Amino acid sequence: MKGIERILCVIVSEKDCRPALERAVMLAENNQSSLTVVKMVESLAGALKLLKNKAASTPSIK
Repeated sequence: MKGIERILCVIVSEKDCRPALERAVMLAENNQSSLTVVKMVESLAGALKLLKNKAASTPSIK
C-alpha cells in the first residue's frame, strides 16, 4: 500500500489552526511525507503587507 507523499495544510484563522496543524505534522512524520503549510490572507491589504514584508526580508540578487 502506498503512503501519503505530500500534505497541504491551509490555515485560515491563526487562533483555530493549532489542532489542524498538529495533525498535519503528525501525518507527515508518520508517513515520511512533505508538508506544505499555506496561510490564507483575508484581505487585499493584508496580502499586500505580507508581500511587502516578504520582499523586504528576501536578499536582493546583484
